[in-house]
Amino acid sequence: MTYCDVYLGRLDDPSFSWDEGDWNGNIPIRRSPFFPLAGLGYAALFRVIHRIEEGKYDGKQTDWGGWVARVTRMEVIELIRDLHVGNGLYTSDTSPHLKQELRDLLRYVLTLDPEETIALVASEL
Repeated sequence: MTYCDVYLGRLDDPSFSWDEGDWNGNIPIRRSPFFPLAGLGYAALFRVIHRIEEGKYDGKQTDWGGWVARVTRMEVIELIRDLHVGNGLYTSDTSPHLKQELRDLLRYVLTLDPEETIALVASEL
């Protein structure tokens, strides 16, 4: 079974290298709650990868199953909004459990410095 995770990490994570990683687990460790998957496990992962590939995010593939984008807090909020409205991933029909996960993620995102660049990680294991 494949696991798809999207989360936020730190670009200065000592276990991660933007330019010289060995593609053997070269993604930042998780600092945020996971993006809720809402039964559409690949939706958030593919949205991040697509935005990297189209140049909307400053990012790249840093591991066999890992992509990292350098983003701001506002870009993360816009991604969550897009997943909610544009993709229907997080809707009014979302379960209470997933709604709580989304609230926890948003609470974390709002604690971030609006001027800081953070790592948006999309991982497929």
